[in-house]
Amino acid sequence: MRYIVVFVVAYFAPSFMKSGELLAHISKIIYLQGKVGERTLVIKMMCYDESPVRDMTYFFEDAKKDIFFKGRIMGNAWRFYSENVPGEARKTNEELLIAESKNGFWKGYWIDNTNKKINVNLNPITSIPVSKFNYFSQMNDLDLYDAFKISKINLTKGKTDKTLKNVSIDWFLEKESGISFFRLRSLNNKLKVDSLNEALEIMNLSLIQNYFRPNPGLKELNFSTEILYLTKDLISFKIMVKKM
Repeated sequence: MRYIVVFVVAYFAPSFMKSGELLAHISKIIYLQGKVGERTLVIKMMCYDESPVRDMTYFFEDAKKDIFFKGRIMGNAWRFYSENVPGEARKTNEELLIAESKNGFWKGYWIDNTNKKINVNLNPITSIPVSKFNYFSQMNDLDLYDAFKISKINLTKGKTDKTLKNVSIDWFLEKESGISFFRLRSLNNKLKVDSLNEALEIMNLSLIQNYFRPNPGLKELNFSTEILYLTKDLISFKIMVKKM
């Protein structure tokens, strides 16, 4: 016996879209990772043809929300910083000053909010860490930056709901985003839930991935899931997305 799934996605608040921007041609993308003190930094650097400006997206492994830096060349090095946006407070005073050395390695220092300089050594990312979620990255053709992030996702098992005789509902929490999502657990060999749980895990990872992406003009996305209906043949649930 297999489940039929019905789900509804609800969005609140208008979407945000930048207009009137033309991107220069991207000549190459550089993927780097290294240590800033005890924290692991992961970088995606966009390089443009004959341009003294570069765009960087980065995250720390313990804080996976994407952050944008604008980069400008300073002699033989690049200075990356949070660019001021009219009408918005500057997101961070932190900066990164790095120069490329041999074999794709970069060296420099990170300047934190107290103006303290921390030495940084960055290595090129050539492959992603082995993870049980690597299939998700391959299925969605994620680049090395996003695939690295997905590989570091941790889901913690939370509460278990028992609503049917032969089925329980296990909830899993990603702590940083606060996203909680469910899987079904069969208590009867005749009830097959493996393929459904694979689909549910893909939805779960997609929600987490969208949470960590930047949302200009918005603080964050808030996701919640509610199971509407569950029988031995049918499950219906809704995912609500609130833009803060």
